[in-house]
Amino acid sequence: MKKLTIGLFFGAGLFSSSTQNYEFQDVIDLNRLSVVSQNGTETCWSIAISSLKKSEIIRLTEKKIDLSEIYQVRTSYPLKVENYIRRERKAISTANKKKLAL
Repeated sequence: MKKLTIGLFFGAGLFSSSTQNYEFQDVIDLNRLSVVSQNGTETCWSIAISSLKKSEIIRLTEKKIDLSEIYQVRTSYPLKVENYIRRERKAISTANKKKLAL
């Protein structure tokens, strides 16, 4: 019953007809970067890494620079493909050996 009373009290405050105009003031103005869209490339990990790097560079040097998000993708995907092919080839050869043993 106590929770219901408290809920009705807060609910009545939310739906009251009197509106208050709030004025927000900047307390701290931090350097920030614009939002970057991945445009359906599914490389959010790369954008997150480059954003972290950019933020740290701004924090340490106070210089805004533009890092390429796709550069990390371009340099890491060939390594990922090579790793996948090595593991897949090993898995295929192991499966073939088991089939031949039967």
